[in-house]
Amino acid sequence: MISAISTPNSYALPTNAILADQSQLTMLNQELATGQAISNPGGNPTAASQNVQITQQIAALTLDGETAGLAQSSLQTLSSTIGSISSLVQSLRQTALTAANGTVNGQDRQALAISVNEGLQQLLQLGNSQTPDGNYLLSGSQSSTSPF
Repeated sequence: MISAISTPNSYALPTNAILADQSQLTMLNQELATGQAISNPGGNPTAASQNVQITQQIAALTLDGETAGLAQSSLQTLSSTIGSISSLVQSLRQTALTAANGTVNGQDRQALAISVNEGLQQLLQLGNSQTPDGNYLLSGSQSSTSPF
């Protein structure tokens, strides 16, 4: 038995095929225009999910890079400060040895005492040094509080 195809159905099949082709052509043109294969998440859910994961990973790595840069800067500041403290302590030690010498007169001792007081003030300033982001280097976990 042969079934009859009605005229509306005979027109509907090719029309639907043309509409589907036009829809696909529109999507391809949009991909060409934007340079993106995924214009909306529904177009390719797997790729959209991967895109979200990669974007999150990039954000996390960017933050890690910024944190590492800040840590490196803080370590450089700390190293420089410790070097300055070490030099100053060595200088104060030498001043103390000079002052302990029995041949130093009262006027020289007074000058050495002034030098020691200035050195102590410098030590306090170095002890209260801050990192580029404003945290105090030598205040431990209370980095927003001046240690000395």
